[in-house]
Amino acid sequence: MKNTLALCCWLLLSMGNAPLYAQVEHFSKVWFAGGNVCPDEPWELVFHDDFDGDSLDRDKWMTWYPYGDGGSDQCSFCRTHGEEGQVYRDENAVVEDGLLKLIVKKEPDSWYGLQRNYTSGMVHSRQAFTDYARYEIRCKLPEGDGFWPAFWVFGWSVEIDIFEFGTGKPNRIHTGFFKYLGGDERIHTSHTFQGPDFSKDFHLIALDYEPFFMHVEVDSVRVYSFPRYYTLSGLPVAACDIAPGPYLQDPAYPRFGDPVQVIANVAVGAKNTPFTGPPPPETKMPNQMEIDYIKVYQRAKPGQRPQPIKRLLPYPNPTGGDIRVRLENFDVPTLTDEGALIDILDFHYRVKRNQPVEGEVTRLSTDHLSPGLYFLRLITKGEAYLVKFLKIK
Repeated sequence: MKNTLALCCWLLLSMGNAPLYAQVEHFSKVWFAGGNVCPDEPWELVFHDDFDGDSLDRDKWMTWYPYGDGGSDQCSFCRTHGEEGQVYRDENAVVEDGLLKLIVKKEPDSWYGLQRNYTSGMVHSRQAFTDYARYEIRCKLPEGDGFWPAFWVFGWSVEIDIFEFGTGKPNRIHTGFFKYLGGDERIHTSHTFQGPDFSKDFHLIALDYEPFFMHVEVDSVRVYSFPRYYTLSGLPVAACDIAPGPYLQDPAYPRFGDPVQVIANVAVGAKNTPFTGPPPPETKMPNQMEIDYIKVYQRAKPGQRPQPIKRLLPYPNPTGGDIRVRLENFDVPTLTDEGALIDILDFHYRVKRNQPVEGEVTRLSTDHLSPGLYFLRLITKGEAYLVKFLKIK
């Protein structure tokens, strides 16, 4: 009963603080044909880890940011994440007692010559997700000031922050999303809640990423929604049934089809980190974020007749020259009419070049590519198709 009352009070505070009008001066005007935009298909579990073993499943997780060559940790950023106060170490991600513990220790360490006073733990999924999805975690925050825990998904052009905290205010949850435009340019939409103390007990925090809304939940109660569309006067479009007409579209709303991977981490505050500074002397060390489980769901589509599987078939693979892509079971004339593109992406999902669909087989040059692993991607009708190929010389 106490938890229910606390959550109800939090909901009232959250709704009272919610902005009525968006800052829409940079929003683009679009025409929407109208209709019901809320999906009603059930969620299907596509990825999960309950951390029931005695060690981390390294087929599912990395314990660094895979930004080095071939997804390795061989870069200064890979284990420091910039100007944060820690080095991420494999041994600081511990599975025991049915929990994943991301442990922060006060101990000097260095990575690529960068000196830090703390080590910490993180997990980064190997699997990437390209569909609308529900991202879910049940966890308990570290207790004490000076930490920056987060649960988020990232894919170079897309970042969705299910939550971020500065643990000096463990009842203040930050959520939002970024779109990266290239270089240092990015756009951002966010919201902040006042809630219970998330360091005192476990809580379920989830975000549903849908075509027209992103919904944030705490303990199975929806507490906030980010809309894709706003009225021309800046009011959020919150209804499922949208009338035909012109609307303003949030330019930061994540682009469908960009691969993202799931991350949970505990950063240590430093001079220039948001939400918190370095841990004060009274913060207990070692400290930890405890995670009961992480789950990813995607929408099921029951009742549909089985359809032929659509695939991109690259050849020759590996290749030392051009790569050809055969489109299997696609409506090729429609693809050519709509100007669909086949992209070559590097391991970080950055577009290296693209080519319009030319027919059943499309040819792309790889002369400018260094040897390594790449992806081919086709996006059509709200669906993304990915396949790997290897450049060998």
